[in-house]
Amino acid sequence: MTPNHYHIDIRNNKKFLDFLNGKEPYFEISSDYIFNIGFDCIPLEGFEKPKDYPKCCRFHEKTLQNLNNWYRSFPLCCKQHQELTTKSWWKDGIYDHIPNRIITHELYCEHAISKFINNETWYEEITEYFDYAIHSFGTPSIGLDQFLNTLRFYILNATPDWQFSKEKRGLLVGYIDAWLNPSSNKFDLNACHEKIQKWAKLLPDITPFKNIKKKLSEGLQMNLMVQGPIVHNKYLNIGKVQTKSKKELVESLISLTKALLLHIQDQIKKGNLRAHNDYKIEVINAEHEIKQNLLLIDFSKGERKYINIIKSWLKNEKEHLNDLLALIEPNQISADYFISQIKTFGINLENQERLYNNFGEDEFRDQFISHLNSLSEEANVTSETFNKIGKVDILVRNNLGHNLLVCECKLWKGKQKFLEAIDQLILRYISWSNDNGAIIIFNTEHKTFSNLINDTKEFVTEHSSYIRTIEANDRFFKCSFKHPEDDNKTLDLDFILFNYLKK
Repeated sequence: MTPNHYHIDIRNNKKFLDFLNGKEPYFEISSDYIFNIGFDCIPLEGFEKPKDYPKCCRFHEKTLQNLNNWYRSFPLCCKQHQELTTKSWWKDGIYDHIPNRIITHELYCEHAISKFINNETWYEEITEYFDYAIHSFGTPSIGLDQFLNTLRFYILNATPDWQFSKEKRGLLVGYIDAWLNPSSNKFDLNACHEKIQKWAKLLPDITPFKNIKKKLSEGLQMNLMVQGPIVHNKYLNIGKVQTKSKKELVESLISLTKALLLHIQDQIKKGNLRAHNDYKIEVINAEHEIKQNLLLIDFSKGERKYINIIKSWLKNEKEHLNDLLALIEPNQISADYFISQIKTFGINLENQERLYNNFGEDEFRDQFISHLNSLSEEANVTSETFNKIGKVDILVRNNLGHNLLVCECKLWKGKQKFLEAIDQLILRYISWSNDNGAIIIFNTEHKTFSNLINDTKEFVTEHSSYIRTIEANDRFFKCSFKHPEDDNKTLDLDFILFNYLKK
């Protein structure tokens, strides 16, 4: 059996079509319509069934007896299970395998615990196999509660203290309890979509925002609804990601509003916007519209925060419009935008120790590339791409094929390797048409990250092509270098440091 074979049970076509054609843009098909018998898990390598199983010990023997006693009353045990007999897929004996599946899969999970419990990433490895076993019970998940309670009892009572600590035992039980007692705060896709669309409509209808508004109005903006990287389950071949609460979504929209306005302001400073009468009219109309919306539409306290940010920005934009240098060109995005996104994503990744604990340089790089590629249809982000005379770690190109940003990723290995990384980027990957580059440092070993930051700021000044430091903060800094192909040009390199210390 496989985990992907589903049967959709539609007894009332009109009722189901009315459900699909509801007012909401997205819908969740109720488990009342779905049937999946589940599948038999494959045990991990090294598994051996105990001799005389299930009579190998009192725990397994008694558990199987209890499960068989429970199943004798099924499906007449409750109204919910009695209703299963009315389904088109129902037939007598269809769940006769469940008691054996429960005890067998619980035994497989015992083996997974013993196999992984002493690994550094024990929690991720064990719960990944738990998820595999949990999904094996299909839909409706007959026997799942009995399986979870059996596994819970084993962890609490049938494992010796020397096998693993109380802390580890408590974390595994907590994971099981979350399945037994799911949160009542269910993720509401339509509510989040509505909030994002409401925010997008409030963005000023002016040239710099038009492409953004168009993209936000097309399809499902899952990147705004989730946080953290996708966690892949190798047994199920599916991924899961943590969703934001309504409050977290509003807070992220406030941050995104500020980031968008900062990006536009940066374009203004660089001369990528110019004063234009049509643009002036757009700004004046947008300011008027947002004032009207505040009078006519009800907004939450959180929503008013980003509205007031936009309102203040429009006011300032109108007052200083005559000083703008250039009108933004369509389909153009900047290197600074991607630098900002790298910084934000990298800091967030620092909070995902369980994810990055086994990462090497390539795995870190791939996480960033996946995120950067999701940001814009106007740019393409690739890895190990040939540029000049070598393959660069991260290359960002616009739709015209022009390089926006060239990045080299390195694990921190000391001063000499750091200076060699600068040489590698400047001499091998930077061509005459490239003015921007970045070196991303992943610290996995140095226990005093603040000292490492200070050291890199000092080491970079010793490079033969170094001119000056343009800007610096606690962990990021930008320096100007002599361009390798033109004495009359300079090259700006961003140095971005992240702390992924492995414990």
